[in-house]
Parts: sequence; structure tokens; C-alpha cells
Amino acid sequence: MLDMPLGSSRAVVGSMQGFLRLTVIWIVSRGLMLDMPVGSSRAAVGSMQDEFGHVGVERERSGRRGGDGGDSSRRDRLPDGSVKRLIAIRAWDFRWQDQYRYTTPVFLPKGTTLSMHFTYDNSDRNARNPQHPPRRVKWGPQSTDEMGALWLEILPRHGEDIAALMRDYSERSLRADIAGAEMQATVSPGDALAHNFLATKYLQAGRIQDAMIHLEQALRLKPDDAEAHSNLASALQLQGRLPEAVQHAREAARLKPDDDRVRFNLGNAMSATGNIDDAIREFTRAAQLNPENADAHFNLAMLLGPRNRIDEAIAHLRRALEIDPRNADVHRNLAVALGFKGRIEEATLEAREALRLQPQSVEAQRQLDLLLKARQR
Repeated sequence: MLDMPLGSSRAVVGSMQGFLRLTVIWIVSRGLMLDMPVGSSRAAVGSMQDEFGHVGVERERSGRRGGDGGDSSRRDRLPDGSVKRLIAIRAWDFRWQDQYRYTTPVFLPKGTTLSMHFTYDNSDRNARNPQHPPRRVKWGPQSTDEMGALWLEILPRHGEDIAALMRDYSERSLRADIAGAEMQATVSPGDALAHNFLATKYLQAGRIQDAMIHLEQALRLKPDDAEAHSNLASALQLQGRLPEAVQHAREAARLKPDDDRVRFNLGNAMSATGNIDDAIREFTRAAQLNPENADAHFNLAMLLGPRNRIDEAIAHLRRALEIDPRNADVHRNLAVALGFKGRIEEATLEAREALRLQPQSVEAQRQLDLLLKARQR
């Protein structure tokens, strides 16, 4: 959460985000924590570093955007201690936002540390400062905000390294998101939305008690906040406090009846308390409100299957895969459902895909072995 009071310059400490295609796009640095005060200009000292502790990668492309009038540089410290500078831009201009591609891909061996350093000048001395007099600047999506970021496009040399790369990306991204959300809640203590958002990140990290503190604060600030009620229901459910969870989930649905996320959480609370008919109704409603809610389709299938409504379960699992084809759990459960229907060939294909996506899964391997034996009968 970038926050730059007027006149200062500070380092961006960012998160890595990205998505997987044939290559992995990885945001190495993003200004979630930057706060630039007014009236000073100094070097950004807190440069972000990321460890490629699991994989060697070939870097093919990078693009970046920084504050006008500032500097940016990125260097890699290789495992042998040497430093390789990959990009350096002095006196950055907003119009230079682009992709910068190497003529020859650069190999980064396992153990390389990536470091990015942005310098921001939020003073009147910066001729390119869009605000005169300068004003406090925070991270945000508008051109008047700051969104300095470096993107790297990388290609693992070995396909099996992709899982480790994506796992590390997810973990680091969550840590950065938490840091940014904590800053926002500190800067804006009276903002219920800030407390609720921070709580969602704590929930993702398994910090249930911390999440509840901020959800309760959000509801003190805004008692009719449906999302805070719904998220508190999820936290209470994780703590085994089911009656309270149901109470908050129902209140959320009353306040925001056409929100698929709220209906989904109510379905979870109903399922946890054994009210399966109610849970099916809520998951169905969530899927109707948002046909792209893959989790609603999946949870609905998990309840329909044991009730011998296999064909309906298969339909919802297939829909979940249309939305998220890389979900190994959905492939594995679809294999189970197809197996129950005697469609062994189709089930085997799904089990193979589940194992391909989760090669270390003992359950996926066991299921595939059972289906292969069934084919031989």
C-alpha cells in the first residue's frame, strides 16, 4: 500500500504477482508500502529482494514503471557472489512505460537474489512532478497515484520447477498484501473497508484471531457491512463457533442478498452445521448469481454426489473446470464421479490430469491406480 507524504522519496517494497501461461509473468517489485511525504527528495533505501531459492530461470523480458523524475535499477546477485545489473534507468519519464526485452535471454541460476531499487522525488525541485505544490502520494490505480512496478517474464528450465515457483510466488504475494493492508488500516483507522480487507488477508494466512479483531472493529465502525459479517462468519466457523457463524452469515445475506460470495459463505455455514438442504440451496443461489463462481459449483457437486445426484455433480464439476482447468481437486473428484457412473475411460483421463497437476499427491496416484486396475477387468 504505497503512501508517499509530500516531498520525500522512499523505496518500493512490493509483492510478486503473476500468472502462468507458457512462461511465468512475475511482478518482482510493487509499491504496496510506499509512503512519500512532501518537501524532501532522497534515495529509496528499502529495496525489495526476492530469493529464487528453488529454481533456475531464464529471464526473457521485463517492463517497469516508476515515479516521474526518479531512478530505477535492478540487479541480480548470483550464487557465486557476483552482481549482474540487468536494467538501469536514470531520470525516469512516465512516457517510458513499456516492455524491455533482451536480445538474448539471461540465465539466472538457482539461488539468485533479485533486487529492485526505485527512487522517488516528491518535491518542488522535480520538474516532472505532476502536482505543484506537491501532495502526499500513495500506491493506487490512478495516474496521480504511484504504481511503480517491475515485471519479469521468466521461463523455468525444468517443467517440474513451475509448482515450486508458483508456490513461492503465492506465499510472498500474501506476505506483501498483508503488509500493505496493515499499513492502510494504520493510516486509516476509521475505515471499515480497510479493516475488513486486512482481515481477509489474515484469514488467507490462517491468522484467525487477528482477522477477528479487525472484523469486529469493521462492524463497530459500520454495523451494516455485509462483507464484514460474512467474513466474520467464516472466521467463527474456522474456530468451531458454528451458531455464531450462522448468525453472522444470515445477517450478511439479509443485508446483501444478491452477492454470490455472501451466499457462498452462508452455504458453507449451513453445510458445517449439517443443514445440507439449506447448503445446497445457498450454493445453487451463489452459482446462479455468478455462474463464474467455481467454488460454488465445486461445493455444490460435493453435496450432490453423496445424495446420488451424480449426473448433477458431474455437470457442476465440469463447469468448475471450464472456469479453472488447473484445479487438481476438481479433476480428481470428477474422476470419482465418472467412476461411479462406470465411465472408466473418462475417469482415467481426469485422474491422470489430477496427478499431472499434483504429481506429489498420494491420493491422486492411488485413485489413478484403482482406475487402471478397473480398466483391466
